[in-house]
Amino acid sequence: MNRPMYETHKDRIAESRVAKKIADKWLCKAIKLRPTYVVDYALMQGDAFKAFMEIKCRNYSMKQMDDMGGFMLSLDKWVKGLELARAGGIEFVIAVDAVGGTYWYRGHGHDGLSLGGRTDRDDPQDVEPVVLLRAERFKKL
Repeated sequence: MNRPMYETHKDRIAESRVAKKIADKWLCKAIKLRPTYVVDYALMQGDAFKAFMEIKCRNYSMKQMDDMGGFMLSLDKWVKGLELARAGGIEFVIAVDAVGGTYWYRGHGHDGLSLGGRTDRDDPQDVEPVVLLRAERFKKL
């Protein structure tokens, strides 16, 4: 049985805006990847791949996320993003649009593992292992 998709059209539009903002700043092009790639975008300059990128939009500040243990990213996304980047000889970038700005981090290390996810959907599969990333790892765009 397939699990429901929780990402909405509104979520995809918000992610698209963040991708464009980053691509414009870094003088590259953001290419939306199909869902089987697990991460959201590839960043390219001309024909050259520069990074794979996962984008998250949050209604919290980075400090508020730190107060909750850090920014959380699915361990599965983390591992697959790093594997894709390693296989391509490029970077894995995590972009977070949060209250107070847009932030980015080149995924190289994390600050621990936890169990995270939504518990208000009555979907036990929506709770999973996550990596925690403290705010000081991120740079403001």
